[in-house]
Amino acid sequence: MSMCQARILSAEFVIPGTSEICHTTTECGGESFKKVDVDDGDAHQHICKSCVKRFLTKGSSKSSWYGWFDCDYPPEARVKYSPWYNKMLKDGAKECIAVDILVEKMGVMSVSLETKASSMILQEIAAIEGWIKGEGKTKFKEQPKMLKKLIDLRTQLKLLKK
Repeated sequence: MSMCQARILSAEFVIPGTSEICHTTTECGGESFKKVDVDDGDAHQHICKSCVKRFLTKGSSKSSWYGWFDCDYPPEARVKYSPWYNKMLKDGAKECIAVDILVEKMGVMSVSLETKASSMILQEIAAIEGWIKGEGKTKFKEQPKMLKKLIDLRTQLKLLKK
């Protein structure tokens, strides 16, 4: 018997540097009810009865469909590694920087510069890793550039910790 390959929500968390709530995802794994054609009929995915209901909301403003587990994330899905999540990570990093600048201007040095730099680098690394696992899976021309950036960021982080 085949299992449902839809992506469903699992753990809930707050995105660092923001107040936005997000979820991790997992494969449904329920008993397959039917097959759904994907990639213009070149392939198919199995889906269970409860996920069919969510699948039918795909494209609506109140959609609860998060895609197939091994495919790209819907752009506005509030799940880890989606394009929305990556944007929130970047916005959260900008907000953290703005708060740090304000704290410094007020004459209070609560966190060292190395810690701030490390935090920013870690957020950039998380964003790139999210891109690689999400929308970057199929963007083969952009992957080498992003992987080089990831290596450079990890090198910078190691240099900061010395």
